[in-house]
Amino acid sequence: MQATLDSFRDAVRHATETRTPLRLRGGGSKDFYGQAMHGELLDTRAYRGIVEYDPAELVITARCGTPLAEIEAALADKRQMLASSRRISRHRANRAPRRSAAPWRLACRGRAAV
Repeated sequence: MQATLDSFRDAVRHATETRTPLRLRGGGSKDFYGQAMHGELLDTRAYRGIVEYDPAELVITARCGTPLAEIEAALADKRQMLASSRRISRHRANRAPRRSAAPWRLACRGRAAV
């Protein structure tokens, strides 16, 4: 991991010295989003992994190159999901919503918001 961080630092330092924009990119799933892509590519996929996960506190910390599927799999093991996840199991989709249950959100940082 240290070698990856060193390469990131060197790329940022070089971009700063040459006044060249950087284009941070993970899996590239959102390359189509927004304006034209400019800048020197800084691929973050090598810096991946879940650093900490506390299911009781609903907090997960992951490195910038961690695939979303890896995070979702870790959460699913504890029957949790991201608040932004649109995937609904068949079981939940076929039953009536509970009115008394307050929705919860899994925060990327800090505490869970209700």
